[in-house]
Amino acid sequence: MKKLNLFFLAVFLTANVYANGNSLQALQIPPRQSNAIGGAEFMARITPMSLADREAAIFEEISNGNIPDAFRQVYRIEKRMQDRNNVYHDVVLELLPDFLAIGSDDDFCRIPMTPMTAQRLATLFGATLPTSKISDLAWEFAEIKIDPWQTTETPDHTMTTVPVFISNNARIEVLRKAFGKPLSTPIAGHRKDIIISNRIYTDAQGRNRVFIYGWHQLPAGNPIQNIHGGHSIDYVDYSHGVRLVNQEMLVNGEVRRVRDVLRDPVKYRLISNETGIMVITEYGGEPERPNPPPNAVTSFAVVPESATSVRILLTPETGVSYRIRFGTDVTNLTQTAELNPSSPVISGLTENQLYYFAIEAFNSHGSAPLSRRLAATPTSRDNFALVVVGFNRNITGNHGMFVRQHAEALADLNKPVASATNPAVIAGLVNINNFPFVSWMLGEDSTVDTTLNAAERDIVKNYLENGGFLYISGSEIGWDLGREGLAQNAVAFFRDYLKSVFVATSPGPGTQPSGLSRSAIILPDAGFGNDDFTFRFADGTEPTTPVNFPDVLLPAEGAVGFLRYILTAGGNHNVYYGGIAYAGTFGNSTIPARVVVMGIPFEAIVPAAARTEIMRRILDFDGVPTDIENPTVANNRVFRTMNGVRIELETLAEITIFDISGRLIHRVKTDATFEHPLIRGVYLVKVDNEVTKVVK
Repeated sequence: MKKLNLFFLAVFLTANVYANGNSLQALQIPPRQSNAIGGAEFMARITPMSLADREAAIFEEISNGNIPDAFRQVYRIEKRMQDRNNVYHDVVLELLPDFLAIGSDDDFCRIPMTPMTAQRLATLFGATLPTSKISDLAWEFAEIKIDPWQTTETPDHTMTTVPVFISNNARIEVLRKAFGKPLSTPIAGHRKDIIISNRIYTDAQGRNRVFIYGWHQLPAGNPIQNIHGGHSIDYVDYSHGVRLVNQEMLVNGEVRRVRDVLRDPVKYRLISNETGIMVITEYGGEPERPNPPPNAVTSFAVVPESATSVRILLTPETGVSYRIRFGTDVTNLTQTAELNPSSPVISGLTENQLYYFAIEAFNSHGSAPLSRRLAATPTSRDNFALVVVGFNRNITGNHGMFVRQHAEALADLNKPVASATNPAVIAGLVNINNFPFVSWMLGEDSTVDTTLNAAERDIVKNYLENGGFLYISGSEIGWDLGREGLAQNAVAFFRDYLKSVFVATSPGPGTQPSGLSRSAIILPDAGFGNDDFTFRFADGTEPTTPVNFPDVLLPAEGAVGFLRYILTAGGNHNVYYGGIAYAGTFGNSTIPARVVVMGIPFEAIVPAAARTEIMRRILDFDGVPTDIENPTVANNRVFRTMNGVRIELETLAEITIFDISGRLIHRVKTDATFEHPLIRGVYLVKVDNEVTKVVK
């Protein structure tokens, strides 16, 4: 008992006192005992253990204070931050300088663990796990910023094993020591944080998942890992880390608990970059707020009603009212109107003027955050385009306003616009079959957020089988739907309806991000012009998401590759494509339809003039190349075979095969002998600028 009293006296004396006299209770971490084992010995002990035994051993050591002295020295973050109403507050947070480790300053190992063990330790010490926004702040204020790409291990079954935990810690130490700073120096970038998230409560499986975030990249701090809940709650790998945050914080000099701020309908934004309050702020917790404000509206659409009005489509919730904010500037919606559910029409608008809309839901307990923006053009014309906003990923740079880039390009081409969120399409609030052209925006949605779920895939199938024209763009559609090993119905959909085959996750070497490519070129003879039109994307000249991993694709049978990445250095996918197009029939239908797929999010293309020009070319695409040369050269490198054609090469060349009508059959760049099967017919085989006629 004497020892315990001395410990809590030490905690009291080390509480941080701030200028206004208020103090934050220090983290209640016991001192390290003189006979505590070192990190190397502990890691050797747990190597053969089961997960349950290993977690028990980790809790036993850390709960008794066996962490390095340098790792328990909190550092302070002070910053003016905005609440949900954009009012600034002075915020003070205290964090540990590094992820939890076991051992001494001279002999330690950073230790991954399950979120349940992490939560038990946080609760025991008077701490909390960070939010994704606090993780961002930890990186911002860190004095040592590690390049996460230098800490990655081979993504296989060994990444969950103790030997990899040990070797990865050693790799981090080499990188850390190169900075020449003390062990207690705040450090970030080397691990992902186990975080608390709204999704613990709002996701159907959230309470059985671990949520991770981080691996912030140099130089701007964009995380490789956005909020991810794809692993079960008992999953642990080398990249997971536990950084504890003092449960107490200061807001304008007043002591507040982190969980209370996260449950405040206005101030939660100070330390959370998710939508809405955080009902559950710990793993294993239960909601304590029975009457919260409504959630943000995610399912709605806006369609032209007349030359001076638009209609808002949504399904009202009982006890919830709705306020429409709208205007001609997507960042400044200056007009408001209360929504009448029996007549949800906004009138008094200017004909053919592009407007932007957002919805604010509210009830007697408060207001929800504004919805994502949609766009619409009041018009008496029909034949307008539909923009589907399906970019829902909580990622750096996704401000929910990217409908602007799609809508403005269409408006520049005198195309009236309607728009809908993808949940509204799924719910049937709009029927995309009523729109001759659909621009479906997926941004950087990926596996966790799903690009197109099964219901959306069925909607797209039906649209194309009924003669629609779909333009769909997003950087990870192929990664989510086209990889080997995924559900076969998804892969078949990607091949048969999006007419694409997934090749690689980026045009950079291996699995590295695409810093090697920030521009692309439209290829000739594909139906999009023969002028070698080039454009840039996500190059920092306009606010966009990072687009680190744009898909590399090949065309499926009958489709063409019309877009290729331009590489600034030695990438290995320069012979493949960033865009696929197809005109023809789908499934068992006999109705002609068109699809254009781009691995570059349309909203990331810069500048605006380039977006408009690309949209014009997409709208003009009819599947027929504009100009095919007549065969004028007898090419002695091209040979007819029993199955088709063989081209023998010794140097790099581009091979293009057309049928006699001028339709592009296949395109490839290679420096080796290439064979392609052909059915009976007449073909033109172009090797660079030499064209040969082949009769099969």
